[in-house]
Amino acid sequence: MKKLILILIGIYMALFTGVAIAQDIEYAGSTLWTIVNDVKVVGNYAYCAFANGLVVIDISNWEAPSLISQVYLQGGGSALDISGNYAYMASGTCGLAVINISNPTSPVFHSIFDTPGTAYGVLIHGNYAYVADNESGLQIIDISNPEELSLVGSYNSPGIAMGVAISGNYCYLADWVSGVEILDISNPANPLFVAAHNTSGHAFGVCVSGNYLYIADNESGLRVIDISDPAYPLFVSNLDTPGNALGISVSGNYGFVADYNSGLEMVDISRPDSMILLGAYPVLGSSRNVFIADSTAYVAEDFGGLYLLNIADITTPIFIGAYYPPAHNWGIVVSGNYAYSATNLTGLQIVNIEEPSNPVITANYNTWGNSCNLCIQGNYAYVADFYYGVQIINISDPSTPYYTGAFNVGSSTYDVFISGNHAYAADWDLGLIIADISDPTNPVIEGRCPLGGDVYDIFVSGAYAYMAYPNNCLQIVNVTDPTYPELASSYPVLGNAVGVSVVGNY
Repeated sequence: MKKLILILIGIYMALFTGVAIAQDIEYAGSTLWTIVNDVKVVGNYAYCAFANGLVVIDISNWEAPSLISQVYLQGGGSALDISGNYAYMASGTCGLAVINISNPTSPVFHSIFDTPGTAYGVLIHGNYAYVADNESGLQIIDISNPEELSLVGSYNSPGIAMGVAISGNYCYLADWVSGVEILDISNPANPLFVAAHNTSGHAFGVCVSGNYLYIADNESGLRVIDISDPAYPLFVSNLDTPGNALGISVSGNYGFVADYNSGLEMVDISRPDSMILLGAYPVLGSSRNVFIADSTAYVAEDFGGLYLLNIADITTPIFIGAYYPPAHNWGIVVSGNYAYSATNLTGLQIVNIEEPSNPVITANYNTWGNSCNLCIQGNYAYVADFYYGVQIINISDPSTPYYTGAFNVGSSTYDVFISGNHAYAADWDLGLIIADISDPTNPVIEGRCPLGGDVYDIFVSGAYAYMAYPNNCLQIVNVTDPTYPELASSYPVLGNAVGVSVVGNY
């Protein structure tokens, strides 16, 4: 059974954007930009909405796309559109961001308009930006003067506005659980409800082609309705794609569906009442949107970056090239002038942060498994590498890290903490594992304390190890004798415990 992709805005903003919580925190720089939500192509450049903001990629050499510039946005980037010398970005809780891209190698943040909701989708039509503002419906913003953006009109939809398409005087709003809302925008200052179409899934993306509206309907796949009379939209057909349809683009007789964990799906729509799935192309992570230019598909893929596919033969898409951003950061430790990051799929990444506004990747060590977290002590990085236990990497020269040793606990190691000559590994299935690391080249497991359940985090202070469990509890283990650790107590907590730290008596 396919899993419904629930877009919970609070969780999305907390996990995937760079929102500063304290007023005195200011963004300096980062190399850990991941999650591509949208892409638009103009000339030799692909403009991508990353979770951190705008990234511009040079695609003049299709086989080797390269990063040329980026602009951090506090609200991140959910979607974007291009008009003239400006990129307009749906930037979450910060609203609509405007970036001057007259020089793609050096884009400049221009202005922002704070919408009342959470900006998730955007489309430029004439002098107006139509923003799908999640819980606040549709916001229409006058962009005729980018120096002075102004709200012209709005429509409070019954659902959660995710995407927008326009044809003539009509706006088609993907409204999540409420399907699609059709609005008359002949007067942008007063958008009027015309009709609604309730889909069988959760409307996420929309695209108009001729007399038809194509809807990326999440768990229900691709849906088509006849909009030859917008006041009476008629259901035509539905194609249940293998994954979760989040984005849709149409070119000629073909529809291209960003089908989340099933990659890119190619669909014959020459007969909208009888669509045929022609082929698919799997991507490294999960596809979120797609842009078509001539015979090339540009696929925005969350952890894998930007894919370029030759679609001249629609049944057999051919990989051309890709831009792979640094992998998703799961854990990070700063020591001296370096930040050490556990980047899951690509192991240990080492970044020189001597100049915070210009962090530079120094080296990357690809561990055997999926690096989940890490701890630094002396000249060694201890990496919790999931199925491959704890990997010990020599970082005496940060530019040339190399393997030193490892201890494999036999299950799924999610975190590690170093105290003295011992490594304390938090394992999802086996609980607490303690190893003697007095000789990093030959670590020896000394003790175990099986606890059951999935453990996310560990912190050792004095004679106790504190372990965070997502099943609503904090487990405290007495480690006075590393060869015989014992459960001392458990403390229930509200919600899912995923992190723990100890300061003094707290």
